[in-house]
Amino acid sequence: MTRFPTLMYLAGTQDPDAALRYLRRGQNDPTALFVPYVRQFLNLCEARAANCIVISTRPPRRTVRDARFTFYYLPNPLRSARGRRYELGQVLYGILVTILCLAHRPRVVFVGDGILHYATIPLLRLSGAKVILSFHNTLWTCHSGRPDPWHRIAWQWRHVFSRTVSAIMCASGTIANNFAEITDGRCRPVIEFLPTFVLGQLDKIPPPPDDGTCTILYAGRIIKEKGIFDVLRIAEILRDRAAGRIKVIMCGEGRGEQGLVEAIDSRGLSAIVSFAGQLDTTQMLAQYAAADIVVVPTTTAYREGFNHVVAEGVLAGRAVVTSRVCPAALYFGECVRLAAADSPESYAAHIWSEYSSGGRSQEAALPGERRQQYFEASSGWRGAAERALAHMA
Repeated sequence: MTRFPTLMYLAGTQDPDAALRYLRRGQNDPTALFVPYVRQFLNLCEARAANCIVISTRPPRRTVRDARFTFYYLPNPLRSARGRRYELGQVLYGILVTILCLAHRPRVVFVGDGILHYATIPLLRLSGAKVILSFHNTLWTCHSGRPDPWHRIAWQWRHVFSRTVSAIMCASGTIANNFAEITDGRCRPVIEFLPTFVLGQLDKIPPPPDDGTCTILYAGRIIKEKGIFDVLRIAEILRDRAAGRIKVIMCGEGRGEQGLVEAIDSRGLSAIVSFAGQLDTTQMLAQYAAADIVVVPTTTAYREGFNHVVAEGVLAGRAVVTSRVCPAALYFGECVRLAAADSPESYAAHIWSEYSSGGRSQEAALPGERRQQYFEASSGWRGAAERALAHMA
């Protein structure tokens, strides 16, 4: 195995210090059902005896040093801005990261998507580092049918993907196709990875309760683009069809929380829709155990790269209703029902059909050999990183 003395990872909002503590205790992260990418990066560094540097945008600003591990918490104050101010924030952040690269001289920098402006990625190479991109969202909205400025931006900087970086890791074939499209197939090596889950959690959930009630679970970011208000419309439609037999649980956090709570109340849905907020893994497993159907109504306005909740629902043995906006649907085929995107009526029809058929858990079963890959490190982010490094050796 070729050694890479120092590896750096731009991890977005992930918390590397907490991930290291859980790693040393031999514990799973209590905040996520999947193994966080930063945990997999730490495992990679441990296996290679490499010095580890992680840059996180998570506040507050601080630096943590622990043996071979250095963690920089550097919030981007313009990350939530729009337009030119957002672009300026990404450029300035890229310059700051470049300065850190020059100080540490890493051999390889893993760059998560949405952290730096494409224009600053070549600057990282001034330190002598090779750059590997790690994309978890598509480069543009792929199903809206409308012109998307993200497509223009990606095309403008296509040379970064074909010449500047050494490899690209991505969370789905849909993202890989984006890169192939804008580079006319002349992209750097693209390596796909799957989410990695922990054995003994989702795979141990019992069948849904047979109590005559249809419990629908939404889990994910609480923002409009993820379809949270479509879930409320779905609840309204189903309430009229099956009074007293429908219950909706919504879990997660995001900037739309207050608007969601207000909408639940104003639409008179408080009796059947509950907002549980952000839950830990134990609480989320309990919600999956209580659910009959998992709904994933991401809208065409969102650049969905995979969507872990689709995988979680299927691995938990639950029926999943989503649309082609979620690339994860392509990986599970017959295990999911595909509704028309941006159509609460279509979602409601599929949910009602699933509930009425009584065959929910049976249709959601995934063959054992296909299930196993979601619990193997070799299929996940770390496995893709190992393959990317091997390609560069």
